[in-house]
Amino acid sequence: MLTPAFTRADYEAAAEEVRRRTHQTPKIAIILGSGLGPLADSVSNATIIPYREIPNWPQAPHGGHVQGHKG
Repeated sequence: MLTPAFTRADYEAAAEEVRRRTHQTPKIAIILGSGLGPLADSVSNATIIPYREIPNWPQAPHGGHVQGHKG
C-alpha cells in the first residue's frame, strides 16, 4: 500500500485557510492549469490565493489562483 503524500489533517488545514480567506461557500473547486489564465480573468468577485499561502499545499511554479463566479 502506498503512503499518501498528504494526510487528512494537511487537506483540512489547506481547506480551512481557503475558507478563512473568502466569504463565499463554494460547492466545488476547480484547479486550472497555468494555460487557463483567460478563464480565471473572466471570474467575477474573485479571491486570489497564491499557492505559497496555503499551508501544506505543493508549491506552483507560477502565480496564484482565483475563486469567484462565472457568468
